[in-house]
Amino acid sequence: MQKTKIIQILKKFSDQEWKDYEKFVDSPFFNKGRNYIPLLKVLRKFRPDFNQPKLSNEQIYSMVFKGKPYNNSTFKSMMSGLVSLAEEFLILKGFSKDKRLRNVLLLKELRLKDLYSMYDSHMKNSEKDYAIEGNVDIDFFFELRSYESEKGYGYLQKG
Repeated sequence: MQKTKIIQILKKFSDQEWKDYEKFVDSPFFNKGRNYIPLLKVLRKFRPDFNQPKLSNEQIYSMVFKGKPYNNSTFKSMMSGLVSLAEEFLILKGFSKDKRLRNVLLLKELRLKDLYSMYDSHMKNSEKDYAIEGNVDIDFFFELRSYESEKGYGYLQKG
């Protein structure tokens, strides 16, 4: 159990990230499938190192599905679902921190919806975010390239 993807991810979550992840998993907007909260509540009992002797697939399953015989297929499916949700959570968490990346994606969505007055306004307001000042990292140049590409698409599509 220690080497499962979900345990490896959950070990790295801070207390706040754990709370946020539970909210994320409980949200019908992000989780359109199973109810994973009972499984997460059981896993929470084994935090932070997930090293306890009771931490086996069968034990976790019996704590979630009291009185039901162990079903490996169901258990693996639930663990896989939690991994997918954790990966999506990490993507959105990283995305929320990256202003320039969010900007490029917003511009793209405005363009795809033919909302050109909003597109132009947002494009004008975001120019300063892409000015090269001081030390910049490789991410800046990736985002600058994405921004310039989006600007080109916008000009081409508007005609």
